[in-house]
Amino acid sequence: MKAKNLNNKGQEFLRSYMDMTGITVAELAKKTGLTRQFIYLVLDGTNQIGLNSARKLHKSLGVSYDKIL
Repeated sequence: MKAKNLNNKGQEFLRSYMDMTGITVAELAKKTGLTRQFIYLVLDGTNQIGLNSARKLHKSLGVSYDKIL
């Protein structure tokens, strides 16, 4: 089991984006091409967003890398 990361910029971004837009995890997964499980793990603090996931978020949401990584 991975240790939870309490200082996770990707987690903060996803929470903020979801709160501002009202998008669900399922909708975000469909829009970005990320799996629901991965998004839940990032929100939980278990996983961090890597370069490939950041690229998907950047392309699908039009957000800059510095807000994600």
